[in-house]
Amino acid sequence: MKIIPKNARPAFRRRNRLTCRRLVPLGLFCLACFFSPAPTLAADDPAKTPAQETPPAVSPSPDSPAVPARQGNTEAAAVVGGRKITAEEIFAGWNRKWREIQAKVRNGLLDAADGDDLLQEEWKRVVNAAIKEEVLYQTAKRDYHAKYEAIVDEQNYTSAKPRHQVAEEVRRRLKEEQDKILGQLRTKAIKEAGGAVSIQMHLEAMGVSPEEWLTGLEKKAFVQMYLRQVLVMKEPEPGPREIRDYYDRHPEEFMQPGPVRFRHILLANLLRGPEEARENAVEIWEHLADQTITFQEAAKDYSDDRISSEHGGEESGEESGVAEREAWLRDVRLAAGEEKPGRLAPIFASPFGYHILELISVGAAKKQSFYEVQRDIGNILRDERWEREVDRHYQAIRRSVPVQVALRRFPKELSCAALGGRPWRAPCIINLTRPEIELLEITRR
Repeated sequence: MKIIPKNARPAFRRRNRLTCRRLVPLGLFCLACFFSPAPTLAADDPAKTPAQETPPAVSPSPDSPAVPARQGNTEAAAVVGGRKITAEEIFAGWNRKWREIQAKVRNGLLDAADGDDLLQEEWKRVVNAAIKEEVLYQTAKRDYHAKYEAIVDEQNYTSAKPRHQVAEEVRRRLKEEQDKILGQLRTKAIKEAGGAVSIQMHLEAMGVSPEEWLTGLEKKAFVQMYLRQVLVMKEPEPGPREIRDYYDRHPEEFMQPGPVRFRHILLANLLRGPEEARENAVEIWEHLADQTITFQEAAKDYSDDRISSEHGGEESGEESGVAEREAWLRDVRLAAGEEKPGRLAPIFASPFGYHILELISVGAAKKQSFYEVQRDIGNILRDERWEREVDRHYQAIRRSVPVQVALRRFPKELSCAALGGRPWRAPCIINLTRPEIELLEITRR
């Protein structure tokens, strides 16, 4: 790339600013994908007779993975019952912690060796969780027929109806329960991702279609439906004293983070194309690092985000209220909050484009009152009880499925130590979607 003299400004021309209108078609497409009726794993067959009675076909195909495989690192992290769990699948659950710890090391808040120890603990946890999920799925698929027949026999014993009618009622009830769980999982995933637009952008970046994503959720719903048939909650419901005690012992869980104020420059893939957006981001970053232009000037002249550019790139810390904009700004805000105030952050890459950030301040955290969260605590305690029941079941069945762990440690090129000694002004591009850092070797002007 051509190096511009120090007293010059970035030479590329201004683009038409990005507005929410440009995101409307994408938003409509996403909403159609995520709020349309989900494909079902069971279908009624009117040709069936009592003599042909079989359990409902809610179990997914044995050949399809429990989690859709994604583009990227296809190296096996583990093999469970012949099904390969790729490193890319593990990255999905490991990425957030990896970015958080890398930021602490980069900003001198954590030693590199300690950071790598924490990353290894998180890697082990995510790998074990993926193995557990796959073992539960494979055993549920294997044992479902026997459990279905047992439920039909038990209900037929006390019913005056013919067995085929009892079997149809059981089939319908299990199907309705699975659909209800699927709806809950889908709603939760969309909410945690920041909306339908945001999750669609991330799926595209990972090479996963909405249909593949829904199939993965259907399989999770199938496992949960099956577990509810075979497990019985043995522990009592959480009482008021236990709920209050949990609130007092875990104050950090009920701290609401303060508003994050930061400056932001967006180089949008949609307007510039990925290659040009990347080159422009690096060029602007260099000028900001060398102080040949202020952040406010660069944002007004070059940012493709019209809303923030009009204010020198500043984001107030409050959500804008525009769903399409918040879809891509959510991860950017989280990344900005992990940096040091007043210091130019690395370049961040997202499915939307390239982001240059400078943290201004993070407001004081506020603790939620007990009355605001007591219902949530009750749900947390119920979930913990259920997970203990599931874990006991898993410990009893896990040896029935062969498991081989291939990647016991995370890739060394992603370690904090591998980036040790890099001065904070040495530019790099950090991917917000997956654990990936591109170190840029640039001759300083």
